[in-house]
Amino acid sequence: MRIGLRSRLPEPIVELLDRLAGLAAEIGTRAYLVGGVVRDALLHELGRREFPSSPPDLDLLLLTDVVEFRDRLEELFPTPARSEPRLRTLAFPRQGELPEVDLTTARWESYPQPAALPRIVPTTSLSFDLARRDFTVNTLVVSLPLAEESEVMGYGPALEDLLSEKLRILHPQSFIDDPTRLVRLAHYQGLLGFEVEPETLSLVKQAVEEGLHLRVAGSRLRSQLARLCEEQYLPGSARPAERLHQRLTALARLGLSDDLLGASEPPSVARLKLLLAGAQAAQELLGELSFSPGELILAALLRVLSPDRDKALRLARWYELSGGLIEAVREASDELGEDFDRWWQLAERSSPARAALEMCLGGWPRMKLIVWWTKLKQVKKMVDGQVVAELTGLGGEELGRVVHQTRRRAFKVAIRGHSDFDWQSLIPWGGEKGG
Repeated sequence: MRIGLRSRLPEPIVELLDRLAGLAAEIGTRAYLVGGVVRDALLHELGRREFPSSPPDLDLLLLTDVVEFRDRLEELFPTPARSEPRLRTLAFPRQGELPEVDLTTARWESYPQPAALPRIVPTTSLSFDLARRDFTVNTLVVSLPLAEESEVMGYGPALEDLLSEKLRILHPQSFIDDPTRLVRLAHYQGLLGFEVEPETLSLVKQAVEEGLHLRVAGSRLRSQLARLCEEQYLPGSARPAERLHQRLTALARLGLSDDLLGASEPPSVARLKLLLAGAQAAQELLGELSFSPGELILAALLRVLSPDRDKALRLARWYELSGGLIEAVREASDELGEDFDRWWQLAERSSPARAALEMCLGGWPRMKLIVWWTKLKQVKKMVDGQVVAELTGLGGEELGRVVHQTRRRAFKVAIRGHSDFDWQSLIPWGGEKGG
């Protein structure tokens, strides 16, 4: 099967792929585009899936050690790479018109024991590299540079599985070697809407019954679950709550949701809409956070789904959630409500992780979250503690209490739609020193 990817991809991406192919030829090797972009382009050709105007990421493969040629490869990109020496990979972040790019050394993997990290063996064989991957439809590959019509290759029945919309692992040991593939199966089932072919489904049930997913390091599961949660943030994604619900439903049908999220069924689409609205508002209002959107959504799901806070906290610790999210899972409330004191305390004293998680859990539409949080910040800046001290003659704890009460009153006025008011008239003079 052939496909016209060259005319479909944006010009900056085609130029990058051409330059990579030229560099590969200079150093005596071959370069390939593999995985999701090829798969999704074929689905578009078949009329089964929209192809984004700019793909969110590119998986590129070289039949040589990319780390060895790091300096020359970095010349092709506007920003330096993040390196994973053990896996012999280079990752380039999204920059301008270029998507995130993973540049991988062709490799073979062997597993010393079930659920262990693999031993990496570099290879110059394309088929050996494709054979180590998760599902046949993710082994689809085209050679670089792209031709006007590029020949699509794949491992085993990759093309047949794509045409019949089946998800199939590459060998019977796949889930034993790497149980995180169970989560990835749910991810792709929800993302693509494909069925799991019978033999693969039988091996899923066996792996879940044996608890293979519970033998994996929590940080590895966190990575896969965060990716599952974050997919709707990709450019051009439509109906994000519905898309997330599909993936969470697939996770539940595979028998993984109770162990990994604390409940056997996902939240409703309506609840997920509010949760995602809170996550988006948190990113807009809190600035750069020390955790990914996927981790934030995962933490929120644990609190929403787990029947008790202790279970959610155990899962958060197992996953080693970062950036204060573990503490936030322990401390966060289920509902923000319209308690002005709680809102002010959230804005004034909470960590970014706690504030972000509260926004996800609050059950409020995104615009109301943004309006209230913006009003809080404006009031905090408006009611100047030094001015209050000069007017009242107060200091220490008493001054802090009066400033807090004044800001609370000002917040009440602000959320009623008043923007131009005399905040000094709201100082609680009665019974106060200097009042």
